[in-house]
Amino acid sequence: MKKSQRWKRPVAHLDDEASPRDNAASPRDETKAAQNEPVRARVPASWLSRHWRGIALDLAVIVCNLFLLAPLARLLREGGQGFLAPGKDVDWKVSSSVGWLFLSVFAAYTVGVFLKRAARQARLDASAAGAQTVSADSARAGGSGASSPARMRRPRGISAGDYRRAKNVLVFAVCALLLFHFFIFMTLLTVGWQSTGLENFSPLFGSSTAGNSYFNFFVRFVLLIFILPLPTGLTLYYISVVSDVPAPSDSPRSTLLANPAVEIAADLLLYFSVVVITLILNVLLAPRFVNVEGAAGLTLDGVITTLIPLALAFSAFYLPPRLVYLAEDYRSPLAWLMILLALLSLAYRTFFPDNMQW
Repeated sequence: MKKSQRWKRPVAHLDDEASPRDNAASPRDETKAAQNEPVRARVPASWLSRHWRGIALDLAVIVCNLFLLAPLARLLREGGQGFLAPGKDVDWKVSSSVGWLFLSVFAAYTVGVFLKRAARQARLDASAAGAQTVSADSARAGGSGASSPARMRRPRGISAGDYRRAKNVLVFAVCALLLFHFFIFMTLLTVGWQSTGLENFSPLFGSSTAGNSYFNFFVRFVLLIFILPLPTGLTLYYISVVSDVPAPSDSPRSTLLANPAVEIAADLLLYFSVVVITLILNVLLAPRFVNVEGAAGLTLDGVITTLIPLALAFSAFYLPPRLVYLAEDYRSPLAWLMILLALLSLAYRTFFPDNMQW
């Protein structure tokens, strides 16, 4: 009896030593427990944080139309008297100061779109990767089978035929805006070149007496083939950005141009360009579509009738350069409301010129 008890003691001792190892969870159990724990997912960015840039542009245009930049407006009015002057021959020249302003708008917009594309691509990739992480975390936490995000999804309740027609209309509208976009910046470059000392350096259009040397032909070739299409080509390249979800093995894109500070600098360049283009429309082209004497003697029908051509001109001159921001917020009613307010500020400035201290 004592012998059996003596042999039982080591067994019991071994059982006590082995019990912590037996009670410890296996690696597979630890993985399952970690998957079942609540995951702290990243909250997607709000609409305002993603689309405040377009709203800020509209607000800048409204403020500039109503209150600010009076010296610039006077400069445009005084220096652009001969621009599109009535007569047989269109005078495509302005003063030298206004010509340099046109060229600066062309250059600022081109550099702004170039700098902004990389930052927007990085921002969309980060947003898509965050959405993919949230979906994966929700699925691991026992969510209702979240699927991977798609590039474009047809909204529910819309048939495939209606969706295709809406997509075709959208493509047609973008092509029309890009056509106006090319005309605007072609005008800026052409008028700016011919109105400054660059015309003496190398005439943009040769004549029978000058501007026909090989150097002049080379300058025109570079200017018209490579420089002139840059703003519209970069805009088309910009709006073609898609939010690709990187594979888990892919390294995140990190370049110097993807810095948020670079995008803010690009936004400032684009704001300057769009504001000046809107002021050009206000000062030089709006009197051709509305009653320059103001709205004092106009009836309601007359105001509506004169507002229609102004709205068309505003859409042709404001929406093309704003296409950079419409690529992100064209689905938002708030964005279109701000665009409408920008139009109304331009109309108010045109119909009631005596109310503004310009």
